[in-house]
Amino acid sequence: MYCVLILQYVDHLVPLINTVSSTENRMTLQELDVLGTWVAGLGTLLAVIVSLYLARTLGRIKLRVVVGERKIITQGSTETPDVVTVLVTNCSQRPARVTHISWQIGFRKKKNFIQMFNSPGYETLPKMLNEGEEGHFVVPYKTHGNDEDWDKSIAQDLLEDSALPRLYISTLRCIVSTSIGQQFKVKVEKSLRDRLLQNYKTNESSRKGTQKARASA
Repeated sequence: MYCVLILQYVDHLVPLINTVSSTENRMTLQELDVLGTWVAGLGTLLAVIVSLYLARTLGRIKLRVVVGERKIITQGSTETPDVVTVLVTNCSQRPARVTHISWQIGFRKKKNFIQMFNSPGYETLPKMLNEGEEGHFVVPYKTHGNDEDWDKSIAQDLLEDSALPRLYISTLRCIVSTSIGQQFKVKVEKSLRDRLLQNYKTNESSRKGTQKARASA
């Protein structure tokens, strides 16, 4: 009798197991279908993001700028004049047109000066730079032999009325601007900052000495 009951129980259990198994298979197929939709959507989203990134990257200009003082060595000449150099390298995959180069100094209230490059024998602005090309812009120090020389006059303009000139000169930046509105701001090398600071101190000391001499006369 027990055997008959067990057989009857098994006969009822087998269809139930088959039904559960079939339901689980249907749920698995539904889940796989949903997962496939999500994966396809994610792939499309990633493709769009990569396309936008490449378009933005390839469309932007990337310039490498180095600003400092250098000596010019000319074959056959014993003179090695000091100059200020602004070396601009086009590191992007498209041409870049450099329109102007300027100086900026200050904390909150900034002062800006546009630099003119009109010395004979050196590059001038505007300047078109193709991929990988360099532009070497030069400002000679000694052109007049007096206080009108660049390193003396610009030092006075930059640091005039500064309460803390040593701290103030540390904010000096060179800005290279392009024809599409992009600007590249870089810190000026320490040797150039130190030279400008020293020239300013010399100018101030001379000016105060002159004023004192006039007052005592």
